[in-house]
Amino acid sequence: MKKNIVSLLAIFFGMMLTDVTSFALSQNTVEVFDDERSQEPLSGSTDFDDIGNRLIDIRWNYDGDLPVYAWQIYVRRGDGGYFFLGSTTDGTYRRFVWKNPDVNAQYQFRVWGLYKNDKNQNRSTVLNQPAPIGFNLTGGASIALKKIANPDDIPAHKAIVTDDLYHGTDLSGGFDADSSLERALAIKFNPGTEEYANVHIYISKNGAQYDFLGQTGAPDIYYFRFDGNRTFLLSDNYSQGPQPFEKYWFRVLAIKTEGGVSQMEAGPVAFAVEGIPTPTPTNTNTPTATPSPTSTPTMTNTPTASSTPTKTPIPVKTPTPSLTPTIRPIFTQTSTPRLTPKMTPTLTPTITPALASTATPTMAPSFTPTKTSIPFTSTPTSRVSDNQTITIPLPLPDGVKQLEMSLIPAGTFIMGSPSDETARDADEGPQHQVTISKSFYMGKYEVTQAQWQVVMGNNPSNFKGLNLPVEKVSWFDCQTFLVKLNQLGLGTFRLPTEAEWEYACRAVTVTAFYWGDDPSNTQISDYAWQASNSKTKTHEVGLKTPNVWGLYDMNGNVWEWCQDLYGRYRDESQIDPTGPTGGSFNVLRGGSWNDYAWTCRSAYRNNNIPSNRDNSSFGFRIVKTQ
Repeated sequence: MKKNIVSLLAIFFGMMLTDVTSFALSQNTVEVFDDERSQEPLSGSTDFDDIGNRLIDIRWNYDGDLPVYAWQIYVRRGDGGYFFLGSTTDGTYRRFVWKNPDVNAQYQFRVWGLYKNDKNQNRSTVLNQPAPIGFNLTGGASIALKKIANPDDIPAHKAIVTDDLYHGTDLSGGFDADSSLERALAIKFNPGTEEYANVHIYISKNGAQYDFLGQTGAPDIYYFRFDGNRTFLLSDNYSQGPQPFEKYWFRVLAIKTEGGVSQMEAGPVAFAVEGIPTPTPTNTNTPTATPSPTSTPTMTNTPTASSTPTKTPIPVKTPTPSLTPTIRPIFTQTSTPRLTPKMTPTLTPTITPALASTATPTMAPSFTPTKTSIPFTSTPTSRVSDNQTITIPLPLPDGVKQLEMSLIPAGTFIMGSPSDETARDADEGPQHQVTISKSFYMGKYEVTQAQWQVVMGNNPSNFKGLNLPVEKVSWFDCQTFLVKLNQLGLGTFRLPTEAEWEYACRAVTVTAFYWGDDPSNTQISDYAWQASNSKTKTHEVGLKTPNVWGLYDMNGNVWEWCQDLYGRYRDESQIDPTGPTGGSFNVLRGGSWNDYAWTCRSAYRNNNIPSNRDNSSFGFRIVKTQ
């Protein structure tokens, strides 16, 4: 019954999943076919379909013994990067039908299988299509398939910037002049022979702070095209390509499979439009090779020229471009509570820069915590008073929740859970002392749909209601919301760090929940919306009992994105920690309407890919620094 429901939902969203256990395919290979009845592979040839029946049937054969629980499908068009196309919700599915691909185009597919290793950590295996496929309308011409070559003349751990993919002259220190209709730059690089999971590109314009530009989507694509055609996954901020009279620096981060990055620099390049006189480039040579680094390089934020970026940026939302249809992973809603899986795969890692401060925090003396020696230094005797709240004056309609924020005082607490806490997960330890050195304001409520709509102009939520928490938002979407909110001049807002979130949730308590240990979950319905009382939906914010700092729904209703990347805790005292500097997924906290009560504990940790906007239990709340 469950598989039938999933299949019907898949068809509704433009996909068709079929439970197929065997195909006449080579082992561990991806192939494409004309339709679900065809048995003739089309890799290396052209698929012709009628205009009203355009589809590509993608199948794969996996004979490994890894317990794959889901598959993710990625597509590459021409010589561009890979984009997420869709996913299955069951590891037994070995087919994915992509409807309405663009005509007169070349495509290539790869499939990632997600599985858990013996330490219950998420890992992935990748299957590749042996050759691309052309797609065209019936009666049209065959697509002349071309093999895309990577640059092979760049020294290891070096990057250059060129006029386009087919010119090798390094323009660093010089100019590029393009026609107004063909503005583009190509960043080419050689990350060396280590194993990589993905490549991210950062950009500095006119010496300003580095900003996230885009990613290749694969470890074996050694170039990135910066243009207005969105041939690579590209940030909205730069979707129009390079602009005249601007100077650009580029930073390439090749993300290693086993953690860490290889960092390469290119630029600056002054960009101009043809017809405007420009000086001869001052540097037309490929940089000299240097020895391969033996350790993970530190990501600094200073371009190698006169202007110096001083802050590390927050990457912005990078949506699926128009060349591929928006096909969402399936969300199956049932009355049975399900646990949103924790994930730490390496298929599309995201390097998340730190928050505004780039200074290394000073570590407090380490110690061995116990449940009776927790040094909370902030001990309010009642709920937060009215003079400790502020209201951000957004132009909201009457009768909806305002953007109210509660003052969270500075203090010290023990982060994580003791080893004897009921339903404890291993990643909640080791417990360690954390000092939050400065007070801050945190939203009394999760960001509502009304608040989101007045800032963003849309409402992505599955469950509609102005006072309901906004959901189906990715970590990148939250960053875009914050950029736009900050542009209103009402203050400086961001996501909370994971440490700030747990500190604010606990509100000087040391128990599993802020109302007590509640081992039998007899009290939780007074404080949180979760699987046993939510009736499979979100609820208006602020209806449950808040903690003593006036924060509502810190437990349940929707998961809340944090700024940090997900990683193991360090067994030492820390001051204002901001999480690991590299990794794949971002942290989510608090539990949700669709999860078990024990996931709502103050110490419970969840995580997911920062681009996931397909889960109606993912929301967020914001903080404002004083």
